Amino acid sequence: MVDFTQQAFNGDSLSLEREVSVTSNNNRVILDSKELNASSGPFNLCCGEAYARFSELKRQKVHPAKMTKERDAVESCSADVDKGMQ
Repeated sequence: MVDFTQQAFNGDSLSLEREVSVTSNNNRVILDSKELNASSGPFNLCCGEAYARFSELKRQKVHPAKMTKERDAVESCSADVDKGMQ
């Protein structure tokens, strides 16, 4: 398993060969700034790989239409973590 978070912190180029998994794509999390600040730790711990992959594609200036799976993975993971915190 590739640790995208560790690669990103080391400044390495991320390997984008691995597919992301999406579990609950239909749940969007909408948080105000206080909730987002309070949730940032759990989100980073649980969704770091999805965030790192999405950020790397943005850094590479990949067209947003080609990042649907990665965006869905970030939303899905964030929704799952939010449900778990409640």
